Amino acid sequence: MSSCPNRTYPLNAGEAAAICQKIATEAGIQIDPTQPTGSAETHGVQLTWVITGNAITVSIPSKPWIIPCSQIFDELDKLFT
Repeated sequence: MSSCPNRTYPLNAGEAAAICQKIATEAGIQIDPTQPTGSAETHGVQLTWVITGNAITVSIPSKPWIIPCSQIFDELDKLFT
């Protein structure tokens, strides 16, 4: 198992619920925008996040070696835009 660097995305408080619902629908990851931290696992990829102000920082502490960080970040980029 390996990890990836952190990635921070803007998370407008007014749009946070809609974005988190989109992420739940498309990726199955449940993010509660009212909680400052959380974690989930999908496809062997462990995700943790911290919401501060108008941003969410996503960490990938563990992932299968065969999945490159770039692929994970491509998916996250799509989900958060």
